[in-house]
Amino acid sequence: TYANVLSGGFDHIALLTRAGLRMEGARILELGSGWFPIIPLMLRVAGAGHVYVTDVHRLIDRGTILAAVDFLYGHRDAILTQLDQAPARLDMILSVDRSADTDRLMADLGLTYIVPFDPDRAMPEVDAVISQTVLEHIPPPVIEGLFRAMAARMAPGTLMSHGIDNTDHRANKDPGLNRFDFLRYSDKTWRMLCLNPQDYTNRLRHSDYLALFPRSGHRVVEVQTYRNEDQRAGLARLTLDGR
Repeated sequence: TYANVLSGGFDHIALLTRAGLRMEGARILELGSGWFPIIPLMLRVAGAGHVYVTDVHRLIDRGTILAAVDFLYGHRDAILTQLDQAPARLDMILSVDRSADTDRLMADLGLTYIVPFDPDRAMPEVDAVISQTVLEHIPPPVIEGLFRAMAARMAPGTLMSHGIDNTDHRANKDPGLNRFDFLRYSDKTWRMLCLNPQDYTNRLRHSDYLALFPRSGHRVVEVQTYRNEDQRAGLARLTLDGR
């Protein structure tokens, strides 16, 4: 939901700042920005000088940009308080000509759209990289290849922050479904259930990511975990696949 994206944006900004990123003027790239560039605009309000929004397919358009702007204006007080910014900063970033086309809106907001994103061909020089509930939708070999390619092109000290949802995303639409239900299926069965690419989740666990990042050339400096204790009891009643 939009609210979860807002919370994720606050988390990324806090983690990157704590890790030493000087937000003012920073160049940041978001992996898998999706339809609504909410977090990129939060980064701009927080001080980022420029944000690169990326995806495999073109999803952002004029309407989704304006929807993101309206959403942030609708949460103006929370954003200003959480990011400790003056109202003038938010107004300066988000005040746009609503009749402008997509390219003009992007430019005026301090965003560059790279689609399709391929770090081997178009990896800009950045100070940080973020993603929000994106990595779980990418096949593991592709994730590792992506991060190896990025490691080869990122300057030493470049930071990354990734928010990953390791639960069964089908439960977002079906509240009666346990958040761990997808762990019941074999890989073969799960592939059949994910024939629609938009429904694919790789089912990697927390430990898988902690092993993947160093293996692909990155050092983990901080980890935060969030556990859904309400769903944990239901996990004990599931018969999990061997893997």
